[in-house]
Amino acid sequence: MAAGEARRAHLAMVALGLLVSTSYSIGALLTRTIAPVPLTFMRFVLASLVFAGVMMVSRTAAVVDRGLVYRSGVMGLIYVVFFVAMFEALKTVTPLATGAIFALVPLLSAGIALVVLGRRLSLRATLLLVIAGLGAIWVVFGGSLARLGALALGRGEIIYLLGCAVYAAYPSFLQKTARGDPPVRLTFFSFIAAVVLLLLWDARAIAATDWGALAGWQWLGIVWLAVVPTAITFYLLQYASLRLPPAKVMAYTYLTPAGVMVIETLIGHGLPHVSVVAGIVVTLIALWAFEIS
Repeated sequence: MAAGEARRAHLAMVALGLLVSTSYSIGALLTRTIAPVPLTFMRFVLASLVFAGVMMVSRTAAVVDRGLVYRSGVMGLIYVVFFVAMFEALKTVTPLATGAIFALVPLLSAGIALVVLGRRLSLRATLLLVIAGLGAIWVVFGGSLARLGALALGRGEIIYLLGCAVYAAYPSFLQKTARGDPPVRLTFFSFIAAVVLLLLWDARAIAATDWGALAGWQWLGIVWLAVVPTAITFYLLQYASLRLPPAKVMAYTYLTPAGVMVIETLIGHGLPHVSVVAGIVVTLIALWAFEIS
C-alpha cells in the first residue's frame, strides 16, 4: 500500500476520533427524553437518507447480491448493538466515563484480530496498548483508587463495555469478508440493515415515540448524530479499516476521552479532577507512541 494512502487513513481516524467525541455529550442530553432504540432508529433513518443522496451524486449503483446482504447485515447488527448500548449507558454514566470505556476498544480489537486474522502485535505495541488502556480505565473510575480497587462498575458501564466489545470486531470482520464493495454502497446498505433490525427489535417503542413533539434542539441533536458521528465517521472507518491493521484503526478511539473532556468543559460542565486529566494525557501519549511504532 502506498504511503500516501496510509497517511490518509491515519488522518481519517484522527477525524473520526474527534467527531465521535461529540456523540457522548449530545447523546446524554437526548436520552433524558428519548428511549435508546427509537433514538438509534431515527439516527440511522436520517443517516440512510444522507447516504442515499451520496450514492446518487456519486452515481454508485445500488447493486445487491447475497454477499452484500450478509456483510451489510452483520455490520448493521454491530452498529445497532453498539449505539443502543451507548444510549442506554448514557442514562446513568457520564459522557467522559463512556468515552473512556470506548477507549478500551483497541485492546479488544487487537485480541479479536489475533483470533480472526492471526495478526499479532509486537511486544512494544502490546505494552503501549495496555498502558493506554490503563489510562482509559483510570478515567472510567474517576481517578479513584477506592473505586478501582472495589471494581465499582455500574450497570451502565457494563452494558456499554459489552457494546464496545461487539464494535471492536468491526475492522476484523470487514477485512475478513471484504469483496471490493464501494464504501458508499456498503455503508448505505449497512444503515438500511440497522433500520430493519431496530424495527424488529422494538417497533412498538419506535411507533409510540411522539416525534412531532420533539423540540428544535432535539432534532438538531439527532441530525448532528446522524450526519457527523454516524454517516461521516462510518465512511471514515471503512476507509481506514481496509488500509490499516485493526488495532491501529481502533487505537484512535483513545482520542475520545480527550475530545469529550474538551466538549464537556466548553458547554460549562467544568474540568474533571486533575487525576482524571492525567489518565487522559497518559492515554494520548501511548496512542502517539503506538501509531508511530
